[in-house]
Amino acid sequence: MSTAEGGTWKTMLVPISVVAAALLAAWPALVAYEVKKLEKPKYRVIKTLLGKKNKVEIRTYEPYVVAEYEAKEGTDMDRALSGGFRAIAGYIFGRDQPETTKEKIAMTSPVRLEMEGERRHKVSFVMPSKYNKDNLPPCSNQEVNIREVDATTVAALTFSGSRRSITPKTIEEKKNRILDVLKENDLVGVPETVMVYQYHPPFTLGFLRKNEVLLEVKEAST
Repeated sequence: MSTAEGGTWKTMLVPISVVAAALLAAWPALVAYEVKKLEKPKYRVIKTLLGKKNKVEIRTYEPYVVAEYEAKEGTDMDRALSGGFRAIAGYIFGRDQPETTKEKIAMTSPVRLEMEGERRHKVSFVMPSKYNKDNLPPCSNQEVNIREVDATTVAALTFSGSRRSITPKTIEEKKNRILDVLKENDLVGVPETVMVYQYHPPFTLGFLRKNEVLLEVKEAST
């Protein structure tokens, strides 16, 4: 290769590397933007409570349908999440549907995790609102249950953070903060079951990830 040809290749490689670096840097933001457009369960904010350190929303959710996986008792949170994601993805992408009724189901957000202590975990995806329990394709994987979630009132605390930062300890801390704010406002939460909503993929940068811890509320005046 002549000196001139070598110089030409080097000149071409510089802008290519710059473009590649720009795309790599922009990718997490693009993913976060796409997640914003995904369908989410519908709710109404009744009130916003301002605690000493935290802001908590009191919401009423409309009924919706989920595809749910319950991990074996004693399974830790991370294994429950990965097992649940694989099982439910197999259903919504059609792998675990009968051949005669295969239908790809659109992704929604968030991925839901219900925790009863550190030993019982249920992972679920919200089904698009065009579906109800009767018109969803059957699921051939017995580990996945299709069920309706009734209208409910919850207290929600929103926070950012990487997937690795969401640990049982972190969730317990958020739960206690919610309970403190509810107590300050003469409301009663249900601490036995904690819900964790993760709106973005695990690889999304922490400051771009929206996460929530939610508790059911026994009493909430409108």
